[in-house]
Amino acid sequence: MATKDNGSLNIDFEKVINYSSLFLPFIFIIYGLTNHNGGITKLLDSQTKIEIMLILGFSWIVTGLACIFSDKIKNSKRIKSLSIIFSHLIATCFFIFIVPFDSPLTLAWILLLVPAYLLGGTIAMSFSVLLYILTITASVLLDSVKSPETVSSAGVSILSMGISSMIIGIILSRLEKDRKDAKKSKDFIKEQDEIIADLINNLSEGLISIDTRGRIKIYNAASLNFLNINGDPTGKKLGSILQLKDSNDNEITLLKDLKQITKVIHHDDAQIDFSDNDIIRIDITISPIWKTYSIRQGGEKIAGYSVILRDITKTKSLEEEKDEFISVVSHELRTPITIAEGTLSNGLLMVEKGIANQEKLVSNIKTAHSQINDLSRMINDLSTLSRAQRGVGQENEDIDLKQLAEKLYHEYTPQAETKGLRLILDTSHNLKSISTSRLYLEELLQNLITNAIKYTEKGDITLSIKQKDDLVTFSVKDTGIGISRSDQKKIFQKFYRSEDYRTRETSGTGLGLYVSAKLSEKMNTKIELVSRLNHGSTFYFSLPISE
Repeated sequence: MATKDNGSLNIDFEKVINYSSLFLPFIFIIYGLTNHNGGITKLLDSQTKIEIMLILGFSWIVTGLACIFSDKIKNSKRIKSLSIIFSHLIATCFFIFIVPFDSPLTLAWILLLVPAYLLGGTIAMSFSVLLYILTITASVLLDSVKSPETVSSAGVSILSMGISSMIIGIILSRLEKDRKDAKKSKDFIKEQDEIIADLINNLSEGLISIDTRGRIKIYNAASLNFLNINGDPTGKKLGSILQLKDSNDNEITLLKDLKQITKVIHHDDAQIDFSDNDIIRIDITISPIWKTYSIRQGGEKIAGYSVILRDITKTKSLEEEKDEFISVVSHELRTPITIAEGTLSNGLLMVEKGIANQEKLVSNIKTAHSQINDLSRMINDLSTLSRAQRGVGQENEDIDLKQLAEKLYHEYTPQAETKGLRLILDTSHNLKSISTSRLYLEELLQNLITNAIKYTEKGDITLSIKQKDDLVTFSVKDTGIGISRSDQKKIFQKFYRSEDYRTRETSGTGLGLYVSAKLSEKMNTKIELVSRLNHGSTFYFSLPISE
């Protein structure tokens, strides 16, 4: 008989009751065969008595077997209830027809009280006790000899059963309360464990707990990104599946020699080489987990280690880029400042000594002015780059492309004409507006036009804005020196300038196209390049029209 679903006792009473219902009938049958004066069967012949005992006994045995081996009974509360009722009826018949009411065996009814309580609580157990009282009463009434001793014995049996049922009820109630408290505590602990597990598994850092031998006990989902293993790593040695190296490609053996770790150890220069092109740089922290004992047991002892892994590949790359950027910017800024300072100092010295001539002074001033212009352009490019990286000016707005094209044409035509170049504007007649950052789009087109004018000695510069279907394509085409195939792969890199002597003869910062590429990324597009050395270049990109 299974326990109730709604708060049944979490103990092994079920097996006790089931096996009792299997073996008790044998005891009653043996008792009936050896005692011919039990119940009202003493009025019957021996053959009839044996038949009644066998029918009742085997019925009880079959009920016991069904309760033990039938999954249908175990899983159905209704069938379990019927089996308990049937067991009560069989026991009633035994006590009336076989076992006399004054026999100690009547106390075996106690074994029926427990399953009744487990299935129906106090009410069911009360009905079981009531049925026992009625059974004893019926047995007394059917007895041929009704003496004061007989009635007294029946009263003692009923009183004993009443006291026993009260004790059993108190015990079972207490056990039920303890079980509910234990279940409540268990549910609370389970809930807390689930919350902690969710927190750990949602950490972006890898978290692994290992024992003193380095074997994995607990791990979170993020840690699997660092482990070179398929499947569950529990029980595996962390040192064998997490192969760490330092920045000099030397193996880090900390996880293979844990005995030396008695305090928190931190490494921010470790890396994992999954392949030549797949290297993860990690920050690793290993902390001993101390378990406290009594002084007699030795005070404290290391029970294991916690390992925290953090992917710092991007952070390290940014730090290196930052260092390189500062180094290059410092160099690039120093060059025009040094040249400007030198030419101006030279001119000032000539004036002070009275040996200056106008031609030389003008030359020095022009050189200084040119370097200051380069410095100004570099600062402007750096400022644009900084704004783009911080998202300043990224707000989209509807832009009238005709108006923008006219503005750029009138702004850069004088600069082109100064070099003897012609700036051509080529736009579609049905241009629609687009929604993007005005600041980014203007800066991008200005950089491309400025570059085209700078590296073109003769010919034309064409600013083209064409619409086809739902896309608007912007392009700047020149007839300048062009870009070699090898340089085309690097032209958008920071501070890159071609080694071509004609490029080197032209002042520049190496930031213009890099900034342009970053601006195009911010607008969710990409600059494409078509160029041949000595045949000019075309830079173009596309943006969707406004819906």
